[in-house]
Amino acid sequence: MRRRTFFLIAAAAVIAVPSALAARQQKPATTAASAPKPQPSKALAPAAKPAATVTERSGAPARVPAAGAWDAGRLLANVEPAFVAEASGIVASRANPGILWTHNDSGDGAYLYALDRQGKARGVYLVRSATAVDWEDIAWGPGSDGKGSFLYLGDTGDFYKNRTDCAIYRIPEPKVPAAGQPTGDRFRPLLTDEPTVRLPYVFPDDPHDVETVLVHPKTGAIYLITKDEGGVSGVYRFPKMSDNALARYTLERVGTLSFNLEGGPTQPYGNRVTGGDIAPDGRRLVLRTYYMGYEWRLPDDKDNFDDVWTLAPTMFPLPFTQQGEGICYGADGKTLLTTSEKRPTPLYEQRAK
Repeated sequence: MRRRTFFLIAAAAVIAVPSALAARQQKPATTAASAPKPQPSKALAPAAKPAATVTERSGAPARVPAAGAWDAGRLLANVEPAFVAEASGIVASRANPGILWTHNDSGDGAYLYALDRQGKARGVYLVRSATAVDWEDIAWGPGSDGKGSFLYLGDTGDFYKNRTDCAIYRIPEPKVPAAGQPTGDRFRPLLTDEPTVRLPYVFPDDPHDVETVLVHPKTGAIYLITKDEGGVSGVYRFPKMSDNALARYTLERVGTLSFNLEGGPTQPYGNRVTGGDIAPDGRRLVLRTYYMGYEWRLPDDKDNFDDVWTLAPTMFPLPFTQQGEGICYGADGKTLLTTSEKRPTPLYEQRAK
């Protein structure tokens, strides 16, 4: 999103929003004609049920946690590098155990940062052949053939809904230097490997602000979730990848999600989606707003992931932060990690119950 001042809020009470914030958030004004038509909210899912099991490729059973079954969380660390000042997205590395990838919001260059669980920098990378207008989220996934290990960076922020250059960048996941090796810095960054694949896109309807990029960990399917002032978000999916390197993709709308749920947050702007991730098992999905988490779980008798958009989520609290945007599953799917824009930049972990 565009830089804007956010507020602090007491843990159990809503305080008045500063007038400067309110004015910033209300531009551009949404008219009655352009506002998303409220959708009937599905009831929240019941209390978490005991986890079911699925069978992995190895044939061994693996537990699939019930949706929303997370503890209250704990602070792992505050991110140390001062140049990580607006951590907008976060994702767990698959190629580097214990490493998390993050990036700044608009105003930074095309930089990618590797952090450990203590919040220390383990690598500073400049993404080759990429620009950063308004990077909002990062995801891990395979290529469109379901193979490989890639990072997907979303240059998707469009606060004023007038951009024509939004795109996803797909890069091979870097290998973080071993302990004692140069990690790079902002002045002498490491360089990511080629190729950097740029995937420009347009919506089939109108431009949208997007802060959530999802990639299915089994199929490589790419999804964008819109951030709308009315709390009703569209779900858009990339079509099949083209061999044409200059292709511009027209997204397909595959779902509509309402965050105006009974029992939901009452804080200002509490229904706007700011981040998300698909679990490593490919059967769970988490989205977040500034204050709450929402998790979906694909039923055992369903194999089509897109069926998840028709289900009701389970809502659960997230650790409070100044401007919570990033969220991801741990590499094993048994934890959730969250962070925030603004300094200090906390790194929280919630564990499956």
